[in-house]
Amino acid sequence: MPGFVDTHDHLWQSIIRGCAADRDLYGWLEACVYPLGRVPFGAQDAYAAVRLATLGLIGTGVTTVLDWSHAFNPGFVEGNLRALRDSGLRFVFAYWVAPPGGCSEAARIQQDLVGEGLAAGFQVAAHPTLANLDQLKEAARCAGELHVPLNVHLGESPKDPQQKQVRALELSGAFDGSLLADHAIHLTDREVELLARHRVAVAHNPLSNMRLASGIMRLPEMHGAGLRIGLGLDGGTADGPDMFASMKAAVGLQRARLQSASAYPGIADVLRMATLGGAEALGLDKITGSLTPGKRADLIILDTKGANFAPRWDGPSQIVLNGQPANVEYVFVDGRALKAEGRLPEGQEKNAVQAVEAAAHRVRAALSASGVRPPAGGD
Repeated sequence: MPGFVDTHDHLWQSIIRGCAADRDLYGWLEACVYPLGRVPFGAQDAYAAVRLATLGLIGTGVTTVLDWSHAFNPGFVEGNLRALRDSGLRFVFAYWVAPPGGCSEAARIQQDLVGEGLAAGFQVAAHPTLANLDQLKEAARCAGELHVPLNVHLGESPKDPQQKQVRALELSGAFDGSLLADHAIHLTDREVELLARHRVAVAHNPLSNMRLASGIMRLPEMHGAGLRIGLGLDGGTADGPDMFASMKAAVGLQRARLQSASAYPGIADVLRMATLGGAEALGLDKITGSLTPGKRADLIILDTKGANFAPRWDGPSQIVLNGQPANVEYVFVDGRALKAEGRLPEGQEKNAVQAVEAAAHRVRAALSASGVRPPAGGD
């Protein structure tokens, strides 16, 4: 079958898995993310975190990923991108445009670091809840200047500041170009219609949204409006890469919300969201997302002989409802095997775990030395 497409992730966040498990979005950000922007978190640490995350993606059958980088510093970005290139995955890199550097740094990264190998695209990233209108205008202008999509977190939490995020995007000129919206939970009917009118794509992140008590995307309504929707794993708050769990959650949340077993997405719908739908959301459907002559050989082979598939009744349903990363026997990206006979290449996972443990120790030590309370977790 086609490889999975992860339309929204923060791969560096493997280093803070399990952090602040009893917090909502803003509590988690305060405890686990913001402190890391105030201490040295350089190329070696970013490489270790992203490398571990990419191995997990390969393990669960992801062949294409969009990585939304918080870009704490230039060294962090360098390590982040080096790990992506070394992974063998097809990737899109979304760079958060913020001072210092702004758009000129984004242009440099686009030209010098991304334009090679399996790099499938570059996007300018922004966050309407953390930016004023001038900053949003700069991000939209930068995306237009570089001829790339703008990628924004939108309507993620019921505790978001009360400014109208969609209106701010409208005023900033964000709808003048291509736009990918992440989460898109707390939107009015009018806002959904506006996104559809401007052909906005959406990344749905059910595991993260459940973990952070963010809410449930109105997926059937958004699909009905004509929005293109893919599935994302969304970094540390998915607590481990598992596209099967994400598909199952996407189905189950809507059935529970609407108390209807026929609610969108059905089994075939969510399989499409996890493959071709994600490729469409990223603008990559001409090269990946389906097993079609002329596209790149991004595919996975599942072992359905295991106990979790027995007895076999309905293949597609059991992929979504019973599937596990352990069932992924082979992963091919551009025809190259990244996982074979159910295993990653010898030593890769062990080395990645050791490296990220060392990186986490360095980061926690830097936080303690600076007087910042480290994220919860043992050494």
